[in-house]
Amino acid sequence: MDEFSILPIKTSDIKLIPMLTQEWMNPDVFYLTVFSCKGYTRFLEKTLDFQASLSSVKLMGVYDNNTLIAFSEWRIFENVIFLNNLYVSPLYRNKGVGYQLLKYGRCLATSLDIKQISLDVFEWNQSSYSWYKKLGFSNGEYTRWFTGNIIFHEDYSTSDIQNAEIIELSQAKISHQKFGFSSFKVITSRKEYSIGRLGDKHFRLTDVEGLNDKSLLKILFNIDSNRKIFLVTQE
Repeated sequence: MDEFSILPIKTSDIKLIPMLTQEWMNPDVFYLTVFSCKGYTRFLEKTLDFQASLSSVKLMGVYDNNTLIAFSEWRIFENVIFLNNLYVSPLYRNKGVGYQLLKYGRCLATSLDIKQISLDVFEWNQSSYSWYKKLGFSNGEYTRWFTGNIIFHEDYSTSDIQNAEIIELSQAKISHQKFGFSSFKVITSRKEYSIGRLGDKHFRLTDVEGLNDKSLLKILFNIDSNRKIFLVTQE
């Protein structure tokens, strides 16, 4: 197994992250992720500009003669470290580069006394699925993605939303202008929902009950009638 330098990714290389991610990701999936948003690079730069020892995001690069050949993005939570992205250049695959990046994540978890590393693998990416299984990862929850139009009926009355509340929308507008993605909350008579916005085409919803909440649907339609719903739900 070849040994390469693993370092915090250089600021000048951050702009490569969306492009390299797009190389391995199914196009229909890529455009439903923050990686495709026009300001994602600026978001990473701002996040990593925070004092390194305090940042909850670690973006590590693997270099061969100052050329970025692989990277991994780790997100630190209270009880788990999440591997949000991992890429290895085709010319350097099957040379232990990905394993070295995972080894970094394991060392990071140990240093923080965190017992669990979590990650997502798309169903169509069987080679990666087999690789992670070989390294000892086990199946957890299954997540399904669905997209569709907002089912909105003109006969919805104003009473459907009179008791609803939208929280943090102003901040979300500012964030969206900067990064191309944002989130806000909607509280209806049924429950509280966390709503994401990806680019200019989708609202991201993680609660299937929202599809039957007239108040929520009308609010989203009023905010942007051209957006579709992108539902992410766990089995």
